[in-house]
Amino acid sequence: GLLPRDLAPGRPYVEREEHAPPWHDEAALWLQHALVRPAWRALGADRRQAQRVVALAAAAGPALRRLDDDALRAQARALRLDLRRSRFGPQATAQCFALVREAAGRVLNKRHHDSQVHAGWLLICGTLAEMATGEGKTFAATLPACAAALAGLPVHVVTVNDYLAARDAEAMGPLYRFFGLRCAAVVHALDRGQRRQVYAQDVVYCSNKELTFDYLRDRSA
Repeated sequence: GLLPRDLAPGRPYVEREEHAPPWHDEAALWLQHALVRPAWRALGADRRQAQRVVALAAAAGPALRRLDDDALRAQARALRLDLRRSRFGPQATAQCFALVREAAGRVLNKRHHDSQVHAGWLLICGTLAEMATGEGKTFAATLPACAAALAGLPVHVVTVNDYLAARDAEAMGPLYRFFGLRCAAVVHALDRGQRRQVYAQDVVYCSNKELTFDYLRDRSA
């Protein structure tokens, strides 16, 4: 046949003739069990924390609906220090998400679903959040974007092309402006001076390509 006899089908490879797994495989298996179980416990704790934030945001909703626009903005301004001091703790973040949800209902005529609040909490914690097509990723991103911008952090919302960056900045802009936050988009046609002006905004929408090359140009300069 074309295969060496030692490699013929049905025969074990020469270098793996031993029946018992080698010591390093056993060590790797033990290490996997030692690390994965605590990770699963931590994941469960994270899920419970997210559920708590969703519940707190929902509980704050009825009281916020009775406030006028100026009162909502005043509460948002008052939250700035709490967000920074708590480093986006559950209580302050849930209150902020509830404010953004109420404002979105007024200026965009739609409110964040609980799944979007859940995703927003994961993002503000620095965790990846995967959402299916149609679940409202663009809308969900406004929750952590508003919270971070209100706390004084520069916010970049990164998408895949210029069209989506410009579209999302225009569509979500009224919500940011409700809280006095400036929003703009970086697109390919902008020159250097225009890019500097856009990057100075509170919330910047941009594509991954434009952001990467702007970063490289800054490092080179």
